[in-house]
Amino acid sequence: MLTMRLGRCVLALALLLGVAGTAGAAPTPQERREALVLSNKARAAMWGKRFDEAADLLRQANSIEPTPQRRLDLSRALVETGKLVEASQLLNAMASDTTMGPKGRYYQAAAKKQLAQFESRIPWLSVHVIGPSAGAHVEIDGQEVQPDIESPVDPGAHNIGVDADGYSSGDRRVTVAEGEHKQVTITLDALAKPPPPPPPSSGGTKAPAIVAFSVGAVGIGVGAAFGVLAFDETARAKQYCDGNKCPAIKEVVDARNTAIANGNVSTVGFVIGGVGVAAGVILLLTVGSSSDKAPPPTETGFVLPYVNAGENSGEFGLIGRF
Repeated sequence: MLTMRLGRCVLALALLLGVAGTAGAAPTPQERREALVLSNKARAAMWGKRFDEAADLLRQANSIEPTPQRRLDLSRALVETGKLVEASQLLNAMASDTTMGPKGRYYQAAAKKQLAQFESRIPWLSVHVIGPSAGAHVEIDGQEVQPDIESPVDPGAHNIGVDADGYSSGDRRVTVAEGEHKQVTITLDALAKPPPPPPPSSGGTKAPAIVAFSVGAVGIGVGAAFGVLAFDETARAKQYCDGNKCPAIKEVVDARNTAIANGNVSTVGFVIGGVGVAAGVILLLTVGSSSDKAPPPTETGFVLPYVNAGENSGEFGLIGRF
């Protein structure tokens, strides 16, 4: 009962302020005639039991020239169409209005009498939300209301909507009967939280280290291979020598030159191999543990040796893509 009285007083005060603001500007004679024509049409609609039409006409007439009688007539039409809440607001405003002139007491008494005939038929609806501890947004027929607080509604079907940050929304359509006090419970489920982002990578991909090791391996392989060839040529030349004395014949000179060229290639190969292995170790140590998750390179690097160790040549090196 306290909730009903509190809601009634607030609604009455809001409507009373709206009516007073409209009545502040006196209507012109033409506007009065227009309001009278609308009221006569509304009266005819009431006789014909076209209550929705009568209510629309009386709203228009009352907005042009509000009078106590038009408000009483409008409230009757509203009750007949089932809009009990609007009729209650209108009559409660009249019952507390002290600006209606000499006949004010008569109209106030008429408003209270009319209220007594239907106000107990107004249903009350409240929404209880389970899930979020606070911050739930509740609407009844598109109008925001407070959770767990009864709100007056018209008899019939109503749409309830509830939402809250981090929770699924809840919608419900309910029907309330005349005079019913109904509480609707809606449960909101917490939405699944997205997985946390992966920690930032502390290093890059291992691809450069792999390429460096490849270069080192090729360099060592080239150095070993040409080292063997250099020893073979040296051994072939010494076949013609007596100790450290070698004849100046073509076979000895060619074998010596080839051995020197192969030795140079072997030396360079071992140097490149050592640098490659050292670089690979350094790059591998600077790559973080999370680098294993790095996407694979779109192109694979390769290294190939290039050697031209023929007579009077001695060209050697590495070719590849990194």
